Amino acid sequence: MAETCQIARYAELAANRRHFESLFFAVVAFTLIYALLLGCALNWLVPQLPPLAALAAGGTLIFGAFIAQRLLLRARSCFEAMRSCWSGISGEPQGSASISNKPGAMVLVLGGIYSLGIGGVLYGLWLMFITR
Repeated sequence: MAETCQIARYAELAANRRHFESLFFAVVAFTLIYALLLGCALNWLVPQLPPLAALAAGGTLIFGAFIAQRLLLRARSCFEAMRSCWSGISGEPQGSASISNKPGAMVLVLGGIYSLGIGGVLYGLWLMFITR
């Protein structure tokens, strides 16, 4: 009976992990598209203030990357809980499976979005203060 409960818990954790990973990709895609459209719309609507478009798009990218980072941390915590649950089911020690300490593709995507956002904000500030 206890093993059945652990298997059900493992399946629930796996579903939660898949959910957070799919939300991660949805937030990344929405953030990139929204920042691009927001920057273009503000540049078209208020052409006399180009720093506004860069600052708004950069801020949107930074905020979206922060939300995606939180989702990635939740997915990783679900994975760690899955590992401990599986070690309880199988009887294997938890450290037997090797985990890579490399950053991974999702972390590299986050770094790229943060870089674009910071670059957009810095470009907007440069347009606002340096070029005048």
